[in-house]
Amino acid sequence: MKIRPQNPCLLHKTLDGTKVFGSNVRSLEIQAVMKLFGIVPLVILLISAIPSLANDQPKCKPPKKLYKGECLHPEIITSREQSSGKITERSSGDKKKVSTKQGGKRNAAPSIDLVRLWLPWFQTEYKWMFNKEDSPQGPSTGQPVFDHLGRFNGDTEVFFWVGMDNAIQAYLGIDSKTSIDRDALFRKLSGLPYLQGEIGTKNTFGSYNPDMIRWAAANLVPKPDQIILGVSAKQVYDRIFFHAVRMYANTYIYLKRNPNRLSMEAGAYFEAMQNEDFWADGWLEERFGSALPEYENNNGIDPPKVFGFWIRRYLDGTSQVLADELFKLLKKFDPEFVKQHRHEINLLRGK
Repeated sequence: MKIRPQNPCLLHKTLDGTKVFGSNVRSLEIQAVMKLFGIVPLVILLISAIPSLANDQPKCKPPKKLYKGECLHPEIITSREQSSGKITERSSGDKKKVSTKQGGKRNAAPSIDLVRLWLPWFQTEYKWMFNKEDSPQGPSTGQPVFDHLGRFNGDTEVFFWVGMDNAIQAYLGIDSKTSIDRDALFRKLSGLPYLQGEIGTKNTFGSYNPDMIRWAAANLVPKPDQIILGVSAKQVYDRIFFHAVRMYANTYIYLKRNPNRLSMEAGAYFEAMQNEDFWADGWLEERFGSALPEYENNNGIDPPKVFGFWIRRYLDGTSQVLADELFKLLKKFDPEFVKQHRHEINLLRGK
């Protein structure tokens, strides 16, 4: 008995491309259609989620605005733009675009005689500027001008206010009785402003000029083998500056161990600044009073003040510029510290 072949005219393709014959077509077609409509809601759900997945950005509450993935106050955004070279502030307060390319015209500053510039600083001894008693103390240099000072016990403001402002003024030949602010001094010394405006309304702080930071690091820091009064700059660092520099490095590393810590603390600090009764030292002490106890110092600079320095530099957009230059200084003057912190030292470089 011969079996008749299936009629090729009854050969069909279903929606998914499967070849079937005759009586199987309808049931398979129905199943395929049901499968398709079962998938549709899932497809719609995925499509609707694509914008949020592609643009996973925080929603900012006014007056904050989204800037490079962060919710920032407009004042901070302006400062960041200035630091990146996108805008600059004129004296009238309006803004103009400037080139971010290197090699632009700038008033060329003459080379600095670092020995003549720095000597007056070491000859200024404010009561709380140096610590001669508490450990650690740096090794003797054999030069009384340096050895009698002890380790530097101040922050960046003390560094300038007590000694460096006067040293620059003397270097420029300006009479000591003449009152001149730091910004004007740096303009005369380098051709660059020290600050690029202020941040805040009820409470304010100066916004550093990143170009000035780079210029100062390149022109005002001696080489480790530079001789000053028969002593190398490296010996002076080991005697006087090592403790303060390491504290600045360790506070920044402390903040950067958690990738979001610095931005979170900066946001909280800026919000607190909006209160008229804001007291920075008290706020910082409450926030960081127990951090880095090995640097606690009741007679001078301590970690909370330095944390405040880094928070303000984050807000004005110069924290990474300063951290980069600090890393370079440590490599030159303090290779022992770099070696001891080799697993975290790259946090200074944003890595």
